[in-house]
Amino acid sequence: MGSQITKIPSICGDQYPGIGYQVDCGESVRVAMAWPSASAGGWRSLTMEVPKKLSLETELNGVSVETLLKAAGELFEDNDLDGFRQFEQMLGDKLPSTVVRLFVRYAPIDLTHAGNAEVCRAEIEEFLGEHVPSLDTVETEIASGKNRAVLVPVGFDPVAVEIGSGQEVMNLVGGLFDEASGSLPPDALPFNLSMYVNDEGLYTCQPNRAFYATERMEQEGYYSAIDGKPVVASLPTSVLYGNIVVTGFNPATGEDAPLSVGEMMDVMNYFQRDSPRDSGREVALIVQNGLYGELRESLSQESSSHEDKTLDSATESLDEMMEQKVEAADGSELGEDLGVSNGER
Repeated sequence: MGSQITKIPSICGDQYPGIGYQVDCGESVRVAMAWPSASAGGWRSLTMEVPKKLSLETELNGVSVETLLKAAGELFEDNDLDGFRQFEQMLGDKLPSTVVRLFVRYAPIDLTHAGNAEVCRAEIEEFLGEHVPSLDTVETEIASGKNRAVLVPVGFDPVAVEIGSGQEVMNLVGGLFDEASGSLPPDALPFNLSMYVNDEGLYTCQPNRAFYATERMEQEGYYSAIDGKPVVASLPTSVLYGNIVVTGFNPATGEDAPLSVGEMMDVMNYFQRDSPRDSGREVALIVQNGLYGELRESLSQESSSHEDKTLDSATESLDEMMEQKVEAADGSELGEDLGVSNGER
């Protein structure tokens, strides 16, 4: 390996599968990452050149550093320059690669490349101009009798866990549990899974994650679990309360199964990007304060007047509308009688 190349953590850090490398290019840094992905049929990779000098206004493919840091929970106030300087000082020369990692995890656009291990490795080598080792496709070991799973805590990013019994699921969700995989959009993840939540979470737990209608759901005539009306693409359609536990599912046996490494990484990515932390709270506030109908109407008008809009502009428009609704509702307390039901299989 050449002297210029440096090994760095991948998308979710050293404790998770994947690789990361960077090359110093003087005023900028070339960063490359790859990780297992079931939805990509093997691996996903991302390559990006980032300036060494970054500010809150610096944009990576149209997404500002400030937006990424807020999504990661690092900054909470607009133009928090003191917070950014502390963050920059703490990371030093690791700041560019850290920001790329945040882009991969939280940016509302996906510029990753899908392919097998060799294709992704070749892409990285061409971008960095250096040799990198073969990507390791071996499944990480799990304890005997356990299933590889993902815990999605309220207000935090997902983490990998191992589940061996229903009691362990109960411990994680805080009581008896319901199966709630029906809350996921039908095309959210291309594999079978089980998703467990506290069966009294609507009354005893804080809102966790929201789920949003897709274009397919709108075209096929799905109905929202929130108001019982036909969905509009990008409209929030359900909220889950309390911690969520996600495992694999074998339809042939009707039993839970371990998530593969690639499935685990896809689940974690989904609950960072598509259904992120605080999404449930934001939607619950909108519903409780009677603003859901306004959001539906706004999205319906947006859809009819801009049928040729790109995904990026649609996402940006939704973000703006959601932010306005949350700001309007944020002064109120979340009640316990919010009528958002968890989906059933």
